[in-house]
Amino acid sequence: VNTTGLPLGTRPKNRPIPQWRIFPVSKTLFTIECTEPMEFIEVYDATGKQVMMKQVQSDRHQLSLLSESAGIYLIKV
Repeated sequence: VNTTGLPLGTRPKNRPIPQWRIFPVSKTLFTIECTEPMEFIEVYDATGKQVMMKQVQSDRHQLSLLSESAGIYLIKV
């Protein structure tokens, strides 16, 4: 839902771009931090299939990929 009143993909000039940090805690556990609260985290496998979606509502979240097969994953925040 776009609540800014701006076209999607645009940002007010006076609002800074959020800064993200994603770093591993172990082989299957990752910490994701952002300078702004995140709403959703989506995880996709290398074929583009969505394998996980979480609603988070915070600026820090630990994400476990323990139930997923070894491979390459893309994270959309």
